[in-house]
Amino acid sequence: MRSYRRPEAPVKNDYFQLSSNGGVSRDRVIEILRNPKLVGHAVKRGRCFQCQATDIDSTGLCLICRTFLSDEEREVAQTYYAA
Repeated sequence: MRSYRRPEAPVKNDYFQLSSNGGVSRDRVIEILRNPKLVGHAVKRGRCFQCQATDIDSTGLCLICRTFLSDEEREVAQTYYAA
């Protein structure tokens, strides 16, 4: 007797919801950027707060995650560059 497996449902993989190798989800990025204490914690750990990469800047984000910031998120992130 043959055993037939049901095909697995495709994983939802929206462009902006890729992320979170243990970090925060994409929809919480602006919330984190507005909280200097959380950004400081990411910088102190030396890991991107979204994807956990190690090459980060003063925003607590890596180059790839910074690339996908919305205009509003980018504006909030500018406060960390001004210091």
